[in-house]
Amino acid sequence: MDDSTFAQLRDAHAFALHWEANGLHYGVRHAELEPLRRGDWVLVNGSRAYLPQALQQFPELVAVHITASPGVLRQRLAARGRETAQQIEARVQRAVSFQPPPHTAAIEVRNDNALDDAGRALLHALQQLPGWPA
Repeated sequence: MDDSTFAQLRDAHAFALHWEANGLHYGVRHAELEPLRRGDWVLVNGSRAYLPQALQQFPELVAVHITASPGVLRQRLAARGRETAQQIEARVQRAVSFQPPPHTAAIEVRNDNALDDAGRALLHALQQLPGWPA
C-alpha cells in the first residue's frame, strides 16, 4: 500500500504493531495476533529497532534474532541490489551490534548456510521453549 494509506490505517489503529525500517513501513493487523488469545503461537518478522516497543505491548514475547556473519550479510544484501554500499554497511553494523533488551527471552539463529539449515535450527530452538505445542 502507499504511504498515505498506511498512515491512515495506522492513525485509525488498524495495526497492533507498526514500525518503519530501511525506508519502508510495516504493520501487523490485530487479527493476525488473534491466535495469541487462544494460547497459540504467532511468528512475526519484525525490526530490531522496534523490539523494545513490541515488548511493551507483549512482555511475554520471545525475540528471535536471525543473523548471518558480516561477510555473508554484505554479500546477500549486495546481491539484492536495493541498497547502496553505505546503506549495506549501516545494516551490517546494526546487525553486528544488536543486543536484545535486558531480561528478554531471546533465541539467536545463524543463517550463514542453506536456508533449510536455519529453518531447522529455528524450529529446534522453538521446540525447547515452554508451552511449545506438542
